[in-house]
Amino acid sequence: MDGGPEENAPQASKAPKTFIKHETHWAADGSLLLQIGDTRFKVLKSRLVSESTWFAALIEQRSGIVPAEPFPDQDEIDRVLATVEEVDGLDLFYLDVDNYPNHLESFSLLLTSMSNAIDYIYSPPKLADTVLLLEAADFYRAQRYVDFCITYIVGLLPDRMPGGDPANRALLVKGVKLARRYPGLSLILRPAFYDLARLWPADDDDDDDDGQYDDLSVADDDDATVNGDAKRASALEKLESSDLVLLLDIQKRLVFAWNDIVDIMEYKCESALCHKHHVGRIHHIRRAMAFDPIRGIHMILASPPVFAKGHYCAESTPKIREMLRKERNRIWKDIHLWYVP
Repeated sequence: MDGGPEENAPQASKAPKTFIKHETHWAADGSLLLQIGDTRFKVLKSRLVSESTWFAALIEQRSGIVPAEPFPDQDEIDRVLATVEEVDGLDLFYLDVDNYPNHLESFSLLLTSMSNAIDYIYSPPKLADTVLLLEAADFYRAQRYVDFCITYIVGLLPDRMPGGDPANRALLVKGVKLARRYPGLSLILRPAFYDLARLWPADDDDDDDDGQYDDLSVADDDDATVNGDAKRASALEKLESSDLVLLLDIQKRLVFAWNDIVDIMEYKCESALCHKHHVGRIHHIRRAMAFDPIRGIHMILASPPVFAKGHYCAESTPKIREMLRKERNRIWKDIHLWYVP
């Protein structure tokens, strides 16, 4: 009966193991058996081979084909080949891997994506599921699914100049950790580091996101009851020490960027009509946006009192506005140089 334990698995060269049929991935016409822990899958060999170069190499070598050059993951292939058994005329491979705590869940998601990926058009996966899918797709070299996950995650943290509120802290920390692991996600480092820098420290509970990221496993040992400062600290503690140091350095650079902004605001042409009274009008913006000079410049440019008639002459106003825009672009561009460890 599907879903129940199969205590009497067919005899093979090795002692039979107790197993449970996977509730979803047990195809009646399956041609390959795979097992992780005590969960067994029955899948179509042709689909796995067409989608995963890892499984293509495994099946080829099982059939006796010797590769001209060793497969990049040859050690893993050899280990799995050594576990093969024959059960009811089908090959059974044990896929258990050390240091892969979410292996069963992520592999199940990979199989689901291979069968029903079109569903994501109408119902995008949760971010936590996308991360698990990326782990399995990367491990088993299923490049099409790696590309999907990277595109999806980059879309959550697009590499564009910030114009609104920062993203959720749990998403940002997870983004940095993922980008350090998967080079294809390096595009999210700049927006992630900038948002983390302007979020920390924060007096308000910026993590109030209606539970959108409750399923993000930023930490396995997070206490679900913590909130406020403890919750923020808990998320940041999950950064690698080198990235935490980088974050502090980026904050320092963002604070110093205000010195250049003030210099621009003190611009005075030769006309006797130019005044410097406008400088004091940005102090409140500087205090409120100490770690966010890009949005600070947005606010200065959009602030009628700063450029009110009589503060600048007709010649200075467009020059100052243009210098502020260039400074904003320079800060955003330079961040690329700041977050390389």
